[in-house]
Amino acid sequence: AAQVCHSAMWLAKSLGLLDWQSDLERVALVIAAICHDVKHFGRNNTFCISTYHPLALFYNDFRVLENMHAATCFELMKGTGSGSPGSVSANLSRSERAELRSQIIENIFATDMSEHFGILSKFHVKQDSADFTVASQEHRRLIARMCMKAGDIGHSALPWPAHEEWSLRITQEFLEQGDEEAALGLPVSALCDR
Repeated sequence: AAQVCHSAMWLAKSLGLLDWQSDLERVALVIAAICHDVKHFGRNNTFCISTYHPLALFYNDFRVLENMHAATCFELMKGTGSGSPGSVSANLSRSERAELRSQIIENIFATDMSEHFGILSKFHVKQDSADFTVASQEHRRLIARMCMKAGDIGHSALPWPAHEEWSLRITQEFLEQGDEEAALGLPVSALCDR
């Protein structure tokens, strides 16, 4: 989470996005980056759906893990109750809390790999349009989602020791999922077969 947050914020700063973002937009990106994989248990959405995991049932097979990450984020932010002194958003107005929540959710959802090519395509179309500007909140939010996505999957841009560590970790996670799929008699997912 710390590495994803650092990378996403570095990209946002390097692109000049931070200069245009409101405080609320910046905080939403930081919180989403820190919480984007909170409580992740080493399986992907397809596995959860295929095994009828309780989370898949709860979230109706829709962005199962991302929904869980976002929901957990808000539980952690709540403190002793929404709007209470212990809540991270206690000093925000109702509309600011709604805006913060909306942006955290969309930033966490940007890490859903099943949407990878869709969000890239949308970004390229917007980026190539004559009216694309960081002054537009809609466009800033799209750029923030791209920073989030790049921070999440961009460990190959890190120095070799860090990249190697993350590569080995994700490979181990994939292989363990494949082992469990095989043990359950399910087709082994791509990249998960030993």
